[in-house]
Amino acid sequence: MTTVASKKFQLYCWFVLIFCIGVILWGAFVRATGSGAGCGEHWPLCNGEVLPTSPEWKTFVEYTHRLTSGLSLLLVIGLFVWAKKKYTHFRELYFWAKLSFIAIVIEALLGAGLVLFRYVEFDQSIGRAVSIGLHLVNTLFLLACICFTTFYAYYPQGRWRIPEVRYQRGMWILLVGYCILGALGALTALGDTLFPVQGTAFRFSQDSHFLEYLRIIHPLIACAWTFYLLVWLSTLAERIGWRKNAALYLIAAVGANICLGILNIILKAPIWMQIVHLLAADIIWVLFLWVNFSTASWWKSS
Repeated sequence: MTTVASKKFQLYCWFVLIFCIGVILWGAFVRATGSGAGCGEHWPLCNGEVLPTSPEWKTFVEYTHRLTSGLSLLLVIGLFVWAKKKYTHFRELYFWAKLSFIAIVIEALLGAGLVLFRYVEFDQSIGRAVSIGLHLVNTLFLLACICFTTFYAYYPQGRWRIPEVRYQRGMWILLVGYCILGALGALTALGDTLFPVQGTAFRFSQDSHFLEYLRIIHPLIACAWTFYLLVWLSTLAERIGWRKNAALYLIAAVGANICLGILNIILKAPIWMQIVHLLAADIIWVLFLWVNFSTASWWKSS
């Protein structure tokens, strides 16, 4: 019996993870360009067609997203089937592969709901805000499942949750906090799309939509999350002396994304900057999960 997953499976896990991140970024592009209704109210068909004949740009953007989303579904199914066929004896790996399959199905249903309930283009409803928030949280859950499948492919006997309760509590605060921060970030980006900044500064009035106020709330929560992360990392490092490189990469990514966030505000949230900002956020999520996994596994083996 092998002690680790095959090299091919490990590489496949990374490919699935990177491909899914690419699909997520394209989904943000769909939202930012108002292309969500490019295929009309039809799902999974596009304007009632399997292969759309409309030459419109928005149709191309939305159809491309649906096509790549479908491919990501097939890739995750392949991940699950491969794990079921070869690695059921790696209990944690198989568990996270199953969760990956569940998460991608939920992701597809949430995406379909945005279209079928017409939460696209210039819709400003509470329903759309709730759906976008749930979509983002499930996206983070999906990435987490694929990440842990990948991690366990290298270290089947590892674990992701730090054993001591006081450090574990900090981990959960950061984990849940990042999901909230990510959801608010998605809503802030939606607000930037629906209510572009006019002039040289943000202006609020009693008629301002609640999404516009997130331009102030989201950065403040991001700073609070970053401060708590630094405190947690410093305390954890003093306790067990784990590898510093993983934490340094995470801190560097967080610092870079804060700078990107500031630049995004200064530039009035251009589409390309929104995509870069989201990419950095996804990288931070992956690094945060890796820090927890490597720390907990180190603790177990020491």
